[in-house]
Amino acid sequence: MSEAWKELERQTARALGGRRHLRRHYGEAGGDIDLPENARIVVEVKYRGSGFPFPSAFLDGLNQAARAGPDKVPVLVLKAKRMRGALVCLHLEDFVKLLNGEEEDHAATDPSTPSA
Repeated sequence: MSEAWKELERQTARALGGRRHLRRHYGEAGGDIDLPENARIVVEVKYRGSGFPFPSAFLDGLNQAARAGPDKVPVLVLKAKRMRGALVCLHLEDFVKLLNGEEEDHAATDPSTPSA
């Protein structure tokens, strides 16, 4: 099995000034990257060898990150094999809140919020 997903988590952690989160159980809440307590985001990282089925992979990744709690904005980092660089995906409402410095619950906590 490829170790590319672990390397993407390490690269993402370095870029964000954090560390790769080593999970004891794959079902535990939280992101793949340990960031400082005052970080407003929680990051989930997804690597695929054959591209992404859109939009299900995006929404699944954001929902997985959102389980960390309503005080963090869920952010998804995506990369496919042979893809140059990685993409960052988040709800538009959350992006606007981050840009404006707002401290409200993220969009993923409201199931009626339209997505992608």
